[in-house]
Amino acid sequence: MKNSSAKKVQDHHSGVGYPHCEEDHINHNADRYHVTYPTSTIPNRSCSSSSSMLRRPLSTNQFAHSHFQLRKSNSRQCSWKCTALAFIFVTVALTAALAFFLILLSPSWQQDANHACPLVEDVDLVVESTKAKAPAVTESPSSFKPSSASLSPSILSFTELVLGRRTEFQVAPYSHWIVQMRQKGPSLVRFNYTLPLGARLGVFGRRNQLPTHTRYSFLEILTTDGAKVLRTEKRLYSVEFIQFLERGLWYISAYNDGDQMLDVSFVTQSTDESSLTCPYDCHGHGRCVMGNCVCSPDFAGDSCAYRICPVLCSNRGEYIGGECVCSPGWKGKECQLREYECEKIDCNGHGECLEGSCRCFPGYKGSHCQTEKCDLDCGFQGHCENGQCLCSAGWSGAKCDQKLCDPRCKDNGQCRNGTCLCIQGWNGKHCTLEGCPKNCNNHGECVTGEDEEWMCFCDQHWDGQDCSVPLERKCDDNIDNDNDGLIDCSDSECCLAEKCRNHTLCQKSADPLDILLRKQPPAITASFFERMQFLIEEESLRNGSPRKIAINGSMFWNRYKKSRTSVIRGQVVGPSGSGIVGVRVGIDPASKTGSILTQESGWFDLLVNGGGAVKLHFQREPFLPQSVTVMVPWNEIVVVDKVTLQLQDRKKKLQEEDSKTVTCPDHDYDTMKPVVLATWKHGFQGGCPERSSVLAESQVIQESLLIPGTDLHLVYHSSRAGGYLSTIQLQLTPDSIPADLVLIHLRISIEGILFEKLFEADPAVKYTYAWNRRNVYRQKVYGVATATVYVGYEYRSCPKIIWEVQTTQVSGHDMSVSDIGGWNLDIHHKYNFHEGILQKGDGNNIYLKNKPKLLLTTMGDGQQRPLQCQRCNGLAKTQRLLAPVALASGPDGTIYVGDFNLIRKITPDGQVTTVVELSPAQVSYSYHLTVGPVDGHLYISDPEQHQILRTISIAESASSKNNTEAVVGSGEKCLPRDKDQCGDGRSAKDARLAYPKAPAVTESPSSFKPSSASLSPSILSFTELVLGRRTEFQVAPYSHWIVQMRQKGPSLVRFTSPIS
Repeated sequence: MKNSSAKKVQDHHSGVGYPHCEEDHINHNADRYHVTYPTSTIPNRSCSSSSSMLRRPLSTNQFAHSHFQLRKSNSRQCSWKCTALAFIFVTVALTAALAFFLILLSPSWQQDANHACPLVEDVDLVVESTKAKAPAVTESPSSFKPSSASLSPSILSFTELVLGRRTEFQVAPYSHWIVQMRQKGPSLVRFNYTLPLGARLGVFGRRNQLPTHTRYSFLEILTTDGAKVLRTEKRLYSVEFIQFLERGLWYISAYNDGDQMLDVSFVTQSTDESSLTCPYDCHGHGRCVMGNCVCSPDFAGDSCAYRICPVLCSNRGEYIGGECVCSPGWKGKECQLREYECEKIDCNGHGECLEGSCRCFPGYKGSHCQTEKCDLDCGFQGHCENGQCLCSAGWSGAKCDQKLCDPRCKDNGQCRNGTCLCIQGWNGKHCTLEGCPKNCNNHGECVTGEDEEWMCFCDQHWDGQDCSVPLERKCDDNIDNDNDGLIDCSDSECCLAEKCRNHTLCQKSADPLDILLRKQPPAITASFFERMQFLIEEESLRNGSPRKIAINGSMFWNRYKKSRTSVIRGQVVGPSGSGIVGVRVGIDPASKTGSILTQESGWFDLLVNGGGAVKLHFQREPFLPQSVTVMVPWNEIVVVDKVTLQLQDRKKKLQEEDSKTVTCPDHDYDTMKPVVLATWKHGFQGGCPERSSVLAESQVIQESLLIPGTDLHLVYHSSRAGGYLSTIQLQLTPDSIPADLVLIHLRISIEGILFEKLFEADPAVKYTYAWNRRNVYRQKVYGVATATVYVGYEYRSCPKIIWEVQTTQVSGHDMSVSDIGGWNLDIHHKYNFHEGILQKGDGNNIYLKNKPKLLLTTMGDGQQRPLQCQRCNGLAKTQRLLAPVALASGPDGTIYVGDFNLIRKITPDGQVTTVVELSPAQVSYSYHLTVGPVDGHLYISDPEQHQILRTISIAESASSKNNTEAVVGSGEKCLPRDKDQCGDGRSAKDARLAYPKAPAVTESPSSFKPSSASLSPSILSFTELVLGRRTEFQVAPYSHWIVQMRQKGPSLVRFTSPIS
């Protein structure tokens, strides 16, 4: 059998010293020993070196030795034939020797002798190397030829590489491009390369000398296989690696291993050890240390991928039945101990080893003297040590059977087995919430309320949470007895007195509940307006409006749009916090919907048209008038915050306080936010009428009865019972909270009901809110209701409460389908057309509002209109468009379309009119539209004129030409580094804008528009930048784009921003 002359590369595991399984033995290519990570074959170049580096493979043929035995015999046996054969053999041998020396001295062998390439020990690599062709070398100044490796770096000039600055270059096919970088100190450096599709780049690095293919400090082979895509349209990919560079001058060479010119850009950045990753994350069988895997004892390899075959029973026994049966004289789990040795040589310091076993000292026990003798039963919350129980955290007592309370409990409570029992006047889990401040100031009694919490019940002439607010006692002496600035009947407390009962300032609206008691409940399928119209049917509830003559014919009733009506509900209080009676609450007089007066408690209920911002006006003598703007959606009861009327002009002071920027460094916006889960009835529940079951998520029991002789079922659901409550499960804080957190405020608003509760600062605070599925007027709510959850976090070091707001859906009442004593037939269904819910008799609900929407054409027929359109008004479906570029919607459902030079309005009844006509030369840039939520005016951004325009009138009779006015911008362009900051702090009309886009109008009269002007950061709102999330944006010419990022602590942050 012939022996191959090529040497096989020995597996690097064979040198470790571990026994290996035969099936796990892997032959590795010798190339892997030149670089850290797997690389591709690099084309070899001719380079001068000593011929001593050459070692040829052995010949594949070996000559067997022939043994000739010449036996002498008599002369008759040796003839001329024997002599001829001998001469023939000698001739052949001499010819072969001559041919061998001729081949050895040939030019091809001399060329191989001068070839200073790496030693090849693999037969396959020898064959491939003979087929390789020498690539072309670029003639550019920045290219580098391998033949010039002997040149000194001091006589060459290269581009200086700067950390953090992106460098772009081109590399010719099969050529080098070299830069130099000065490393000030040893550190980790990240190299981020941007390559086109199909690129193959070799990156060589060497300190203080030029790198070559064989001499380098590091080598990385970069390809686009599996790389991160940066831009799909340009087919660019991002590839990065990390290297540890010592101090010195580094030369970085990029080699283009392809036949096309290669456009490359890269950037270098300093980084830390946390950025180093190991291959395949060490397969979970080791630790990653500085980019290298430190394998567990049973694994080996660069990525800990190979399991080491265990030596069973230490070769001193047999492995039988899952355990070792040791040979005579040996013992232990792995037969690793002699019979006279102990497993724990020192017996854990509590004994001595005699004849192979531990003899324990007094007070200790166990096979290795590891357990202290202790007769105490410390339970599951402790252990015995030194004759006594050491308890776990949160437990105490001689036997660790007493649960501890929070340290805050000792101030105002007593701990009883982990429960803090509060003394009178204190509430909360840890008794830190004062329910009766200052013992009610001796003007009331401290009692427990409905929720079993302590509160003050004030005496007759006192009010307030702590009974510290005096009330007016004499209402006919023309004296301010309680020093609140209100005299006699102007004080709400006197409105119950006989003298002030009919006074003008004591007029009030009736309680809505009193009105509903005199009316029949609305139908199950009644609309929102039909359920709320009682608020305007009674003259005692709405004042300043004409008397109702006929619901369908009255002009007053026609002011309300039934499809978008909503209710605004709130309370008006004075400086002391008590409700004010008789405050007139109304909206814009142009709406002609009248106004209402607050009730005795200061609450009001106002029916308005929703869909936008509504500005409320509050008036009552002798208080100063006040206005509040509220965003009101369609068909909802909106609860506003308390409105406080003032006797002095504190408006300017309050505006200054609100304008101050509130920063709270202790609050983490990413983790400190509530988790809200509502158990509303999902569409997949039910649907199994043939069986009884429990619907765990909504906590509903389903009972099913088969009607004999039929395939029908009677189905009952406990959610249709009167006492069923819909719940919202809340987790207000995470498992870890800041030490500076003091209180958690909870507010839930649902169907006009306002629920408030206060919690102490604790990790993982959880609360379940239950709703009786009725609105604030005790009317049943059918379908699905929207609940708004407000969670406020109060810190010691923060001046204001940080609020988080979330909304969730909660299930209301279900309609009775079959009316069979709470049971339904599974084949009967009912449709709630107002809520878009199909309720089936088997308990399954189909929420059509959540189904995919149907896309319909509102305007246009696919053909373009002429530029000068004379007949562009009429039915929207029959009108054509030229080039629609912008859309906006109004509070009433009106749609505004920016159709090139015309801005057209589509009303809810399907009619289209032209509102604004712009010059064709004015719309060369894309403009944007928005509608003011308060005034309903249309705002247009004009980047050509550097202005924000507003429509003068949106009525159908208004002329479309010259129907705009400039509200922001003087028409001059804002240039970078303007000395006057482009007019900041001056009138909006005098400001200079660069490229205004997408104006956003707030509820207040002031508007904000994104532009490149240097606006004050305190009045702007920027996009929040989140670490690890890619952000994409466009920047106009000579403009800025700004984001904000909350940095929780000092750290290194990497910004990767490929720019096209």
